[in-house]
Amino acid sequence: MKIQLISACALALSLAAAQTVQPLAGILDRQGNRANMQQVNTLRSQKLQHDFSDETAEQRATRRQRAEAVKKGFQYAWAGYEKYAYGADEIDVLKMRPKTTRNGWGATLVDALDTLWVLGMKDEFARARDHVANINFRSDGGQLAKVFETNIRYVGGLLSAYELSKDRVFLHKAVELTDLLMPAFDTPLGLPWQMLNITTGQGSSETPGTTSTNLAEIGTFQMEFYRLSQLTGNATYHEAAQRAITSMLENNSPQDASSLYTIPGLYPLDFDMMSGRFTNSAAYWGGGGDSFYEYLIKTWILSDFMLHRNLDMWRESIQAFSNYAVAESTDGFLFPGFVDGTKFFPYVDTFTNFIPGTLGIASKLAGSATYFSLAEQLLEAGYSVFAKMPSSLGAEAVRFVRRNVGSDYLQLSAQERAQVDRYGIVLERPYYVLRPELIESLFVMYRLTGKQEYADRVWDIWQGIQRNCRVPNGYVGTANVAADASSTGILNTVDSTESFFFAETLKYVYLTFADHDVISLDSYVFTTEAHPLSRDLPAHCNSRHGKIRGAKALVLDRDLSGALSAVVEFAVLKEHGVEKIFLLETGVGDAPVQGVVYLVQGQVGKLRAVAAQVRALSGTEQAVQVVPRRTLLSERVLEEEGVLGDVRLGEFRLDAVPLAEDVVSLEQPGLFKALYVDGDFSGIAGIARGLMRLQGLWGFFPRLVGKGDYAQVLAQSLKRLRAEATGGAGAMSSMFDAAVLLDRAADLTTPLLTQLTYEGLLSEVFGIAGGAVATGEGGRSRVSVRGDDAVYTAIRDAGFADVGAALSAMTQQLQTTYESRHSARTVQEIRRFVGRLGGLQAEHQALKAHVALAEAVQKRTQTDDFAATLEIEQTLVGGDDLHAGQRAHIERMLALGDPHAHVPGVSSERQAPAPAPAAAPNSLHKILRLLCLCALWRGAALKQKQYDAWYDEITAAFGHHHAITLANLARAGLLAPPARSSGAASAPASAPASGLGFVRRALNLVVADDADDVAYAYAGYVPLLVRLVQVLAQDPAVHSPASSRYAALLRPLERTRSSRETQQPGGGVRGGWAGWEDVLAAVPGASFDEPQAPPSALGRSERALGEKPPATLVVFVGGCTSAEISALRRLSQLHGHRYVVATTEVLNGNALLDPLIHHK
Repeated sequence: MKIQLISACALALSLAAAQTVQPLAGILDRQGNRANMQQVNTLRSQKLQHDFSDETAEQRATRRQRAEAVKKGFQYAWAGYEKYAYGADEIDVLKMRPKTTRNGWGATLVDALDTLWVLGMKDEFARARDHVANINFRSDGGQLAKVFETNIRYVGGLLSAYELSKDRVFLHKAVELTDLLMPAFDTPLGLPWQMLNITTGQGSSETPGTTSTNLAEIGTFQMEFYRLSQLTGNATYHEAAQRAITSMLENNSPQDASSLYTIPGLYPLDFDMMSGRFTNSAAYWGGGGDSFYEYLIKTWILSDFMLHRNLDMWRESIQAFSNYAVAESTDGFLFPGFVDGTKFFPYVDTFTNFIPGTLGIASKLAGSATYFSLAEQLLEAGYSVFAKMPSSLGAEAVRFVRRNVGSDYLQLSAQERAQVDRYGIVLERPYYVLRPELIESLFVMYRLTGKQEYADRVWDIWQGIQRNCRVPNGYVGTANVAADASSTGILNTVDSTESFFFAETLKYVYLTFADHDVISLDSYVFTTEAHPLSRDLPAHCNSRHGKIRGAKALVLDRDLSGALSAVVEFAVLKEHGVEKIFLLETGVGDAPVQGVVYLVQGQVGKLRAVAAQVRALSGTEQAVQVVPRRTLLSERVLEEEGVLGDVRLGEFRLDAVPLAEDVVSLEQPGLFKALYVDGDFSGIAGIARGLMRLQGLWGFFPRLVGKGDYAQVLAQSLKRLRAEATGGAGAMSSMFDAAVLLDRAADLTTPLLTQLTYEGLLSEVFGIAGGAVATGEGGRSRVSVRGDDAVYTAIRDAGFADVGAALSAMTQQLQTTYESRHSARTVQEIRRFVGRLGGLQAEHQALKAHVALAEAVQKRTQTDDFAATLEIEQTLVGGDDLHAGQRAHIERMLALGDPHAHVPGVSSERQAPAPAPAAAPNSLHKILRLLCLCALWRGAALKQKQYDAWYDEITAAFGHHHAITLANLARAGLLAPPARSSGAASAPASAPASGLGFVRRALNLVVADDADDVAYAYAGYVPLLVRLVQVLAQDPAVHSPASSRYAALLRPLERTRSSRETQQPGGGVRGGWAGWEDVLAAVPGASFDEPQAPPSALGRSERALGEKPPATLVVFVGGCTSAEISALRRLSQLHGHRYVVATTEVLNGNALLDPLIHHK
């Protein structure tokens, strides 16, 4: 079962995307969005706005007087908001109090930011800016967030405020809020939930207990998310919006006889999020569908005409609309209606009034007189609904009577017929609540054509608002558009003043009369909430073509090189323009490049190193991709360094990387410290994302069983994500029988011990980084230790005593194969040998390299220092007291401590690679590993005097700043002073010596002869977490009592094969924790066993397969060692069952301790 989670192409495209002018040009190409550049260049040069140079002075004066009158109307409404509801979502004008309707973040204030700017109200804008900077989006006002509304009102408002003012606080807040919305898209098909609990990240539909949504609420993210990706360089947002559209298209086809989608381009309103299928056949360009169609064409324009799929969808939709969804009324108006299958309904709500303006823009770009005429006719119909009313205001919804369709009139009631006779329409919903859609289209058509009549109509509507909606302290809706307050003397109000009145209605009225270059249609595209987004490229994008031209360099964080090489080959990167790869510590230097992409982890030191190189390459196009995620900290560091505006900052979520055929790295280095010292458990979300990707491939884990506090938190996160994705349903995996989640804090002993497998010793002696071992002077020579090396794969899990014989056997086999060339007689035999020659030469080089490594390791294992350290480890885990010679050895190590010693296995950021000396110097890491083991296993016997002596010697030899190191170790439960408990509440509780002794005996952790157990990986000691897997598998080895101490130091692997293999019951998670409660109580952390499928479902799955699922996923939260992986592979052999490892990192004791060590 080859685990391949990230394709090479996907990563290469992501890297290429960081270099594009439009976000993710590579991804756009992948989605079929390749545009004809000649057509694109023509569109770019085309002007939308009418040339108003022929405007007379009298017209100009009248226009500006009207603009000033509208501004005063806004100021009047804003004064009421400031006085009674400032910072609230809405103002209840009639009751003069605030209203919380949009999570309490200040919907009106944020929605109106760009209106304040456009009207020149800079003092009010500055005050609002300060308020926005302090909004806490994590406090949701006790309400679920409506994702669609939050996006168009808040995210759109913040983006537009940034576009106009260039104040980065608005962009930061837009990113902050959008990141909080992203869990809504974590669904199987990427279709966003309608509602979201901002605090927990849990999504839901607006109708409780369902998974329903509608067209507008999955398609109205494209503009805001595209522009946010463009401004930040983070493709995540754009990809999420596009994936929703892709899922809708992939799961519905007019050619599918069972589909309710029957007319190509007319998409039904409602569908199910989980299946992605439409749930009815009703299509409508009004409420529930309006902004979906609007965003198809507007996002295409915003993308600099590069999103060609959007254009294709728009063309198909507008053609279907004109053919099926338009009818003529009895009084000669063309109006849009409701289509259900083959039936047309003459129902029209006010939301359809967006169509003329949007269609006018699209048809002018396309040069289509036919569609432009349709836009003008639809506008006439929409305006007629307003013009025929005494109030000059239009009803929320009306019904037309079609020409030559007598049933439309005959089925009306007497009252409805009276309305038709008087107004030509039926007033379905006769109220007006300050909506902007008709004003929007009149404004757009005025800017497109210059026709004064359109501006005059806007003025008439504004006068109607003044007469019927203006009240003390602001404006409200009117309940009946058929009555005018100037005639009746009565204001028949609807107490509604939504934020769109400030954001849309007043803005469009004002812009109609403002100078024509204010928010020009040639420079901006309006969102559905009237937020203007600039059509210009961000300042840091200085090319209008897809990718950086010329030579491109990839500057790579050394600690990511292994993960990168695991998922992409250089040839693939080269296809995307990467000609050279440099390490971060060396940089590009004087190499000639025109573009640079930095791929780095988000540590402060690494980001500052990037900033230094960015400054040195001033004038070069540069992009920074942060792994695993872009954070506010990464932005702040680059901003403090003065380079944030010079780069495109994005993120690459490298959250599941295959290291071998049975090992996946979840790429969370340093997680143990983050959890147990810093109290930062955000990394759990990253692990959950990686595991959800696995479940997306192979189904949900039928069972979550594990040990440890944060393992339990992870289990809860996985259950929550499953509930969000499927409502608790979803197919169970036939690949995995369970996921065993194990917290590193449950077993701190194992990583502190010396690993004794070949791979483990390479890690201990040299350190493994980037899938390679660094050797030679300065670590300049690198030997690959990846799964694609057949020689390495054959010996990586062997006990070290086994390695020499295995290498010798492979050498002899290789020699025999070489000699076979002499026996080749025919041309075919010679050709076959020549065909194998390249592989034989590669195998020869690999053998040579591993023989040299084995010799270097052997020199280390033969030293007195190595033997003495190993003997101390054996004594401690065996439960015996250290004798005088062993205590003296520890004292000598402390006395000879070397602060500058090379430490194998730790980050390259602070040290250069070094060859393995015959005897390892006494680094702080090496010393602390033994001291922590002493504290863990002899804690009850450890005296305060001894601890104080260690404290003094460490701070004296390595520096007093290591008082912080010792505090970290205590907090982590590794080296706590005898007089105190195991540290803070968040720290793992260290089991007392008696507890570990009990666990050792109960679980048979120390075996006399490791030939019969996985203990060979540590020469007689069984890793505790591996033993817990054996408990779940009901392995008899757990029950066998240990009779003596270690029998041998390095046991050959082949001698571990025994008759026990044939006695195993099959492996995997067969039982649970029942019966082991007393043992588990002595192991730190919670124990849990949570089935995700009923037993009956599990049984059916097994019967369908005829056997147990072939694998168990073992997840290490906080990292695991190479030797633990080897032990699980050995267990796979013994059980005849596959154990697949997913770990936050592969580490040794040095890597576990290094984040806890305070580095000056």
